[in-house]
Formats: sequence, C-alpha cells, structure tokens
Amino acid sequence: MKKVLFMLMMFLMTVPAKADVVYEVIDTQVYEDKIIIYVEFRVDGIVQSKNYKHAGKNVEKFVYSALDFEGLTANQAKQKLNQPVKSKAEYYLIKKFLQSENTSVVENKLSNLIGTKVTVETADLPVDSDNDGVLDQIWTVKTDGTKTLN
Repeated sequence: MKKVLFMLMMFLMTVPAKADVVYEVIDTQVYEDKIIIYVEFRVDGIVQSKNYKHAGKNVEKFVYSALDFEGLTANQAKQKLNQPVKSKAEYYLIKKFLQSENTSVVENKLSNLIGTKVTVETADLPVDSDNDGVLDQIWTVKTDGTKTLN
C-alpha cells in the first residue's frame, strides 16, 4: 500500500499544472456596416465569455469592417481575424495562471497577515508653497491635526 501511495504522490508531483484554453468561432454576421465574429472561450471546459449571448452561447464579439481586409488573401484575412482572438485566449490562460499563483502566495506567504493591525499617525504631504506649480515643501501631517515643515 505504501508503494502505491508513493507512486501516486510522485505522479502528482511530476504532472504540471495546466489549463486548456479552447476557443471556437460560433458564427459570423454582417450587421449594417460591420462584420461581427462571435467566439466562445473555455478554460478547462468552463465558458469564460460572458459579455454577449449569441446562438444560445456566451460569446465575445470581434468587430471588423471590409476595409480591414482590403487587399488581403483569404488566408491573410483569416490570420488577421485570429490575431485578436488568440490574444484573448492568451489573456484567459494568463488569468488562470495568475489565479493559481495568487492562491499559492496567499496560502504560503500571506496567511499570517490576518489580524495584523497598523496605526498610521503621520503622513507626508507635498505642498507648492509659492504657487509656481512645483511641489517644493513637504509637510508632515498628524492625526491630531498638527503639521510640521520638513
């Protein structure tokens, strides 16, 4: 039993944390003078797009004009469309990574902050004493309502 637990622990330690970010183009639409691309983003299977509803799905909208594609081949146009969509997918990946990192920092480095109290009794206040637009003096103000010039 110990060997099984040891192997399981080793396996879990060697498997990197990963987030699968998948985007799917749901629809394209011409609306007045615009070309609208509707895209659904998922991170680990969970829909991230919550800005718009289209075709029964939560999507992000990417808006273009025919002028954006002037002189481009079909392949170049597709690449141009994919640039901002890929950037948004990368944003969701970074967001997921930072969420995990932030949780780790809070749990491992900041857990002793709860209950900490700090009293601030003074603050430095830069002042423009001669109204020339330059902050040329610093006053130390106190909670008792007094100030001193530094």
